[in-house]
Amino acid sequence: YSSRHLRFRDNKLEQNCYKRSSLLVVIDTLDVADFTSKAYCIGGEKRGVIMEAIQNTTKLMPEINDVIEKIKQSKRFFLYLATPAIFKKGWHRDLPAEFNGAEFVGAALNKPQFISGWKRHGKGMYGEPRLIKRLVPAGSVYFFKADKWNDVQFETVYKKYHFGESLSEEYPDAGFGICLIGVW
Repeated sequence: YSSRHLRFRDNKLEQNCYKRSSLLVVIDTLDVADFTSKAYCIGGEKRGVIMEAIQNTTKLMPEINDVIEKIKQSKRFFLYLATPAIFKKGWHRDLPAEFNGAEFVGAALNKPQFISGWKRHGKGMYGEPRLIKRLVPAGSVYFFKADKWNDVQFETVYKKYHFGESLSEEYPDAGFGICLIGVW
């Protein structure tokens, strides 16, 4: 297998002074009170890093009221998968109950992706391979019409799933099934 590695470029400001690089990692379940800021060594070269936890009070993707209003007027919306999703019964049959009453119109999909892994049993290298799961690839778009929905239903779906909760039935905590909602 192969993996892609990212390396942050060191920018030399003066003779012996380097500009610091930053990496933001968003973790929903981290309690800031339990995290202590300290220095760690990471990577193959054991580079020194300082990690700190910061409480984020704003959503990473702000709600856009214009989009919600346009969806309410047109009664049409689409789901754009920002990350791959796993659906047990197929790529459009297992949407959450909030989508009941919305008519599935069509989808723009690419070939499925596949994921597997290794189950560890006991100690050491013993274990077995995980079953292969079929993923709906990121970039897939689902189109819906919801002529019978009221304004509250549109707002509920938008606020819950627009860069929010996962649509994926499996591994939602791993980041699968994150979507953006727009109007068509």
